[in-house]
Amino acid sequence: MKLEGKAKMLRIHFGEDDKWHDKPLYEAIVAKCRELDIAGATVFRGIEATEQVRSFIRSICCVLPIAQSWSR
Repeated sequence: MKLEGKAKMLRIHFGEDDKWHDKPLYEAIVAKCRELDIAGATVFRGIEATEQVRSFIRSICCVLPIAQSWSR
């Protein structure tokens, strides 16, 4: 697939336990991207961070963060 023209990228962050209709949110987003014929979608699991970020994450939740990006 050759992509031409301007592109936009959206990145969101959420917890790995977040759900949409009893399905992991990241799976639901990737499925919707496929349905909309979006050029790409990538899911990253947040397993490493600086101590400041880890401390912040632990202070607000106990699940690992997910970052998801897609472009059109």
